[in-house]
Amino acid sequence: MKGELERDVKKLPFKSINILQPSLLHGDREQERFGEKLGYTVLNGLNTIGLFRKYRAIEAQTVALAMINAGLQALNGVHTYALDEIFNLAG
Repeated sequence: MKGELERDVKKLPFKSINILQPSLLHGDREQERFGEKLGYTVLNGLNTIGLFRKYRAIEAQTVALAMINAGLQALNGVHTYALDEIFNLAG
């Protein structure tokens, strides 16, 4: 579903399109999601020993800051940001 949405968004006639691809979002939620909490705990443990760093959790606020910064740059064309690039874009 996400891949199809990205494909279709890329076809829109905007001057600048930014697509952010974070991994697991971490942050406060109104509803507790057991699967996400378990995933965060497991990934965090694996990341501590240096495994699966490209799938580490990212704070929702960090993604939001990266989105703002990407919008302020207003680069022409379609730009896709993977996890490490999102961290960099957030500053």
